[in-house]
Amino acid sequence: MKTKEIHYVVVEETLLCEDSVHLVYGIQCRTQAIHDISSNREVVEEMADLFNRIQLDPSRARNAVESLLP
Repeated sequence: MKTKEIHYVVVEETLLCEDSVHLVYGIQCRTQAIHDISSNREVVEEMADLFNRIQLDPSRARNAVESLLP
């Protein structure tokens, strides 16, 4: 039985904070999304690339994100 490849993508979101607008980035895989990981797109892209390379199970993604953030 062939399993589906796991594929993470970076998602861009806009946050409204009082009188300012901020772009933040998260990741999504299938129906699971982790929002507002960082305002640094490059950091989130690196996470998504890593998760894709190692085919990280989506159920472990939140813990992995928390472990990778400074």
